[in-house]
Amino acid sequence: VGLNALEQASLDDKVLARDRAQGVFTQTFTEFSNRMISAYRLKQGGANLKKYADVFARADQEFGVQAPVIAAFWALETDFGAVQGDFHTLSALVTLSHDCRRPQLFRPQLVPLLTLIDRGVLPADVTGAWAGEIG
Repeated sequence: VGLNALEQASLDDKVLARDRAQGVFTQTFTEFSNRMISAYRLKQGGANLKKYADVFARADQEFGVQAPVIAAFWALETDFGAVQGDFHTLSALVTLSHDCRRPQLFRPQLVPLLTLIDRGVLPADVTGAWAGEIG
């Protein structure tokens, strides 16, 4: 099922346009953090740390990644699931894996996505953000 899903994937010029337009690479850390850290995200982060404490504890135990680190990425990438995106995730990752600019960042994400599709955890047409983020 997973490998067959590749038949649905195609190169997406909109993904490449978004990738090229990222302004965060020209910002200092202070500029970036001032823009991305908000009272709302801090409050939601604290609430989610409590709500999903058992899940975070398992992730820490299994993978050695502490809860605040996971929560921070969750906030930055999807605003705690509020921003899901409407890009075909498999096409986005195929596009960015094929692109010569930063393929080493995206190729390692393809097999896990195909595995999740193969196991029925995700549908082959799952959507997410332009860089492949889901959740």
